[in-house]
Amino acid sequence: MPNQVDLVVTGMTCASCAMRIEKKLNKLEDVKASVNYATGIAHVEFGKEIEIESLISTVDAAGYNAIAPNPLLDEQVAKWEKEHEADLFRRWLVGALIALPIFVVAMFASLQFSNWQLIAVILALPVATWTAWPLHRAMLTNAQHKSTTMDTLVSIGVIAAYLGSIYQLISANGHHQPHLYIDVAAVVPVFVVFGRWLESRNKRQASSALRAIANATPKTANVFRDNKWLEIDLADIQEAELVLVGPETTIAVDGLVISGNSTVDISMLTGESKPLSVSTGSEVFAGTLNLDGQIELTVTSAGARTKISQIASLVATAQNSKAEIARLADRISAIFVPAVLALTVTTGILWFFYDSSRVIEVMIAVLVIACPCALGLATPTALVIGSGRAARLGILIAGPEVFEQSTDVDTIIFDKTGTLTTGKMTVFDNSVSLENLGILKALAETNQHPASIAIANSIEAATAEISNIQMLPGLGVRATHNSKTVELGSGRIHSLSFSTPDTQSYLFLDGMEQGSVTLADTLNLGVEKVLAQLHKAKISVIVATGDTSTNAEKLVSKLPIDSYIAGCTPEQKLELVKNLQSQGHKVAMVGDGTNDAPALAQADMSIAIGTGTDVAKAAADITLLRPELTLVPTAISLSRKTLGVIKQNLFWAFGYNVAAIPLAMTGRLSPMIAGIAMSASSVLVVSNSLRLRKIKI
Repeated sequence: MPNQVDLVVTGMTCASCAMRIEKKLNKLEDVKASVNYATGIAHVEFGKEIEIESLISTVDAAGYNAIAPNPLLDEQVAKWEKEHEADLFRRWLVGALIALPIFVVAMFASLQFSNWQLIAVILALPVATWTAWPLHRAMLTNAQHKSTTMDTLVSIGVIAAYLGSIYQLISANGHHQPHLYIDVAAVVPVFVVFGRWLESRNKRQASSALRAIANATPKTANVFRDNKWLEIDLADIQEAELVLVGPETTIAVDGLVISGNSTVDISMLTGESKPLSVSTGSEVFAGTLNLDGQIELTVTSAGARTKISQIASLVATAQNSKAEIARLADRISAIFVPAVLALTVTTGILWFFYDSSRVIEVMIAVLVIACPCALGLATPTALVIGSGRAARLGILIAGPEVFEQSTDVDTIIFDKTGTLTTGKMTVFDNSVSLENLGILKALAETNQHPASIAIANSIEAATAEISNIQMLPGLGVRATHNSKTVELGSGRIHSLSFSTPDTQSYLFLDGMEQGSVTLADTLNLGVEKVLAQLHKAKISVIVATGDTSTNAEKLVSKLPIDSYIAGCTPEQKLELVKNLQSQGHKVAMVGDGTNDAPALAQADMSIAIGTGTDVAKAAADITLLRPELTLVPTAISLSRKTLGVIKQNLFWAFGYNVAAIPLAMTGRLSPMIAGIAMSASSVLVVSNSLRLRKIKI
């Protein structure tokens, strides 16, 4: 399925709505869809023969609206969300102003006057219809498709209460005081719509951090065309064009600085608070803020190809995919509503024989208290907020299933070079004589090998003149200096073989050794603290490296590592993960290179260092945007905290219904209190999820 699209879906009111849209889309040939209720996004993968318009039509046929991606999509979605939130608030406010006097008069007999019931029924009509219309509309849409959702319960309850009150009023015919449920028909919609308004507001706040990432770049940039600077739309900017960025301006494209000096705030991209100094040759990225100087840059990537756009895409994917725990909640809600309707009918039949005067009241209470709105929000809200918190910390989570995997991880495998270590060679010893340092530097400057770069940077002497430069693949470099053959590289150039724990490069003049340079990789900052935190979390640490046994042993002696395997090929790393899994372990893998990709893909939970290769990052569940190992335990801790909140939400949602439905069936819970409790349950679940924005990790 080569094509994919994220459609914004409006009109969903619960998880069951999302599930129905998902089923409709998946019935199309060569289509795989996942619909997220919390974000309102339908992520669809589809074949070449499928048109986006047909996907939109399918969503529309299901009773909802879909918006295709376009340059103004973010503005359209934000506008719709604000309008939807404002509409719910208006309905709640008008309903509350009408319902309050009805409730007060109904509750206190001293305030009741002649024919107050008739006036109450008339006043309650706009509340039971206009205020409750979002619930009725959802119920009707569901009925058209021969299905039920959580809104079905509330809508039927409100209609039953209102029509039941009219029936009682007509039946009394002025001969006695009728027992009305009009206060229920007025108060329940008010509380439910108020809860919906809070949910809408909180969901919008929950996703605001992720939307900020997507909207981090300006829509235009100053581009040099026709011998002058013009303000050009971002969509029209091409690679290799010149862009001018002024002070205190957000950079719109990825590019290389060709003139000017400045400092750039890169916190939006990496979370790093310290500004970065840039000058000619520096790489800058869209979404970062140019603070003081004016710079010119040549465009390397624009639009969807920029690093910030790729990050936004990954975050959106994380939001739109669905974990098994979310699918569990969806499956339960699919059978919950029909079961509640059956219980309501059964309850009504039993009460008819026990106390026929309370049949309608008890049935209404069952319908209202059983509304599982909290269940529909328990999982997706926490997933969205957890992903947003991770993004702000500099952690990209590729899918919500990562949250589930984090809990059982008991073993973590680290690659060495570029992961536990910086991956940058540092000179520790140089035995080359002073008179030959210029030759050594000249040879080192001939290529970009990490060892050569480190050697060249460590020498302050002037560079000697060399000629006839010849690369020796796998060995080093050969050249001519003053008619002498000079060489730099492995001792194997002239059959020298030394076993040292570090890397050594030798200098040869006419085949004679003139000294050597000893280099070694350095540990990443905070490695000891990271490993201690992992051990505290009862996670065993294994190092799997392609380096020599001597170097691996030297590393292990410095760090609290449980075991290590040296000389690992990519295949051996993969087998290591598989073997541990076959023994019942839940394995996490941390790496940065292409050689780590197979093991990263196989691991139960995989983490790629942001400075690593694209292949490693593509294979990983989590990508660290900053090369800081301290983010590893942070990512695991946040994942576990998020899963904990999901479990709390589900416990409350299930426990609430299990405990409350029997109370309503036995007549111990009034419909009005049931409505208040049901709305409070939804608000509690969303509020609990919002704790993830500031929870200590």
